[in-house]
Amino acid sequence: MKARVYFNLHRKLWSVQVKNAQGRWYVAFHAQTVQLEGVHWTVSEAGRQRVVRERRKNVHAFCTGTVVGMWGATVARDIRNVPALKRLAAMQQADPGKWEPVRYNPYETLTFMARGKPLDTSPHAFLGTDGNKPLVFACLPHYV
Repeated sequence: MKARVYFNLHRKLWSVQVKNAQGRWYVAFHAQTVQLEGVHWTVSEAGRQRVVRERRKNVHAFCTGTVVGMWGATVARDIRNVPALKRLAAMQQADPGKWEPVRYNPYETLTFMARGKPLDTSPHAFLGTDGNKPLVFACLPHYV
């Protein structure tokens, strides 16, 4: 399923949006961990400027891609609840050296960053939580 994902600061979970019949995005799930393929890292510049100007956070940065795994989702009944850090460690062990931590701070950068470089796309992404903080990794990222 094609989805747009962002970290929900109130729920401390990932909000997963899909398009409805009219082509509008809506939140379909909240999840502790999401794994995506064919990922595009997107920041709305108008939204980022509003955050900087008002000093108040709003949803303006997303990872868009195909959901290939979702754990701890509020809608699914048979989802495994393995801690995100253990799942990430297993993925990194299977593909050593390919996963890069991703960060974004609207006050410091214009876009998502990995290795200090602006991120454009990546074949895979891992979005988890470490307590109340987002945990984001990109596999073999492509830079702007």
